[in-house]
Amino acid sequence: MDEKCVDPITHDMEIWYDPIPGQGIESLAAGGKYLYFTTNGRGNGLKTKTGIFCFGVCDIKGELVNKVEFPKGSVPG
Repeated sequence: MDEKCVDPITHDMEIWYDPIPGQGIESLAAGGKYLYFTTNGRGNGLKTKTGIFCFGVCDIKGELVNKVEFPKGSVPG
C-alpha cells in the first residue's frame, strides 16, 4: 500500500508505505490528530487474502500508534 500525503501549501508529497504489512486499506477516516483505518485482504488486484485484519490508528506523520486485531474470520467492509 502506498499512502500519499500532499502538503497543500508546498505541494510536497510523502509516501507512507504499508502501515500494516501485506494488508490493504478498506476504509479511512481523518480526525484532527489521527487517521483511522481498517484493513482487509482485497483491493490489490490479486486473489483475495484471508487472515486476521485490523483497525489501525496513525498520527499525522504516518506513524502507526495503535493496532487492534479483529477476531479471526472477520472481514471489514
